[in-house]
Amino acid sequence: MQRGSFPANVEISHLSPLTILCGNNGTGKSSLLALMAATLWGSRDHLPAHLHEGTAILRTATPKEAAQLSIDLADGLVAGGPPSFTETIMVDASSDARASRQALSFEENLAEYVEQFGAREFPSGQLELIRYVTRKDYRRVAVYELERRSENPEEAVSEEALSETTPYFVIETPDGVAYDSLSMGLGELAALTLLWRLFQAPPGSLLLIEEPEAHVSPASQAALLNVIARVASERSLTSIVSTHSVEMLQKVPVSAVRVLEVMGIDVNVRAPRNLEEARVLLGLPARPAALVIVEDRLAQVVLHELLSLSGELAGLGVQISWAGSVENVKRAVDSCNSLSPRQPAVGVLDGDQRNLGGTRLCLPGDTSPEEELMAALASKPRLASRTLGRADSEIRTALSSVAGQDPHEAWHELVQRLALNSESLARLSVRVWLTTPGVRGALRTLIAGIRREIG
Repeated sequence: MQRGSFPANVEISHLSPLTILCGNNGTGKSSLLALMAATLWGSRDHLPAHLHEGTAILRTATPKEAAQLSIDLADGLVAGGPPSFTETIMVDASSDARASRQALSFEENLAEYVEQFGAREFPSGQLELIRYVTRKDYRRVAVYELERRSENPEEAVSEEALSETTPYFVIETPDGVAYDSLSMGLGELAALTLLWRLFQAPPGSLLLIEEPEAHVSPASQAALLNVIARVASERSLTSIVSTHSVEMLQKVPVSAVRVLEVMGIDVNVRAPRNLEEARVLLGLPARPAALVIVEDRLAQVVLHELLSLSGELAGLGVQISWAGSVENVKRAVDSCNSLSPRQPAVGVLDGDQRNLGGTRLCLPGDTSPEEELMAALASKPRLASRTLGRADSEIRTALSSVAGQDPHEAWHELVQRLALNSESLARLSVRVWLTTPGVRGALRTLIAGIRREIG
């Protein structure tokens, strides 16, 4: 593909049903997908302004035929015959979700409006795949496929969805609770939006998927990639997925990976010989020997700091990811171990899970990380003052003000009162916590358990 201000002569060869397109920021992944879509659509309407010059030339070849299509980006004139894709579908689920939510929020009588279109429930097979990706036990998921209304005052926003319809999802949980697109989290809405577009793609279509991992936990990223690959294979789809996700990169065969590099005026698309080479091209550290999966972001920061301060992080060679809940940790470990047995995964739960039975690895302590860290700060005010750079009276007052609250809420309020971000407060508090009797011993036990699990 060539254009005036885009590095020229990009070739992506030997596409599989699922191709992972990765590269550092600025290599042009998004521009490349946008230019491919514009050329195949014969329209530059959804291209950013900096791409409105030059000529884009798209050449495709299959064992049966070759084709060339070009578009003048200045005036939108198209020449040549298109490749034999049934349809070209561009999916930026994160942007689509934000745009649809904003468009829906401007509907004064949303319930009355959506009833004009009628609900379509996802069939059982698709519902199972949705549950698998979102890690939620939905009873039913319905979608209203709404026509975009030109009188919408935010029409320019909704155009970002690149679709003539806006999905409006209604969820019902096993206990009968119902909620919709406007009340669910952005990650959940983005995942549903992507799956909706995937399920309705006609056989033989080309899907250009922009960073599907946005707002999605590492465990769901792997599941989402599995579903894209499965549906692409079943429906003879060609899917090109741009991503920054290391988790996604590690879950596909190296033959499906392409890495973009800027070299002078060209963008070079490399087919790495192995995933280690791909990681080097992306400037990533060597592939970790194992994955350690914890419950949430705070637990990830705490465990990383504990291992760093103990000098064991490099020796273990592990990557620490979070899954969102105890059940998600278990599912993620099982999924990762089945997909990549040569890179074992082990779960480490919060300390409050230690006494619930079964053999499990847990963080030091018998309560949540928030409770452990706040208790450490309260018990060692002078050390806490020196470590945090705050007066001990300020720390005592802040801790007193959050006493009795839910630990997660108390932690977030403590962050605000001490004018620190959550990660910084956690890292500094771990240093105080390590001086608490029994913590270092519990950490040594945890490290030994991780070593045992990963072999």
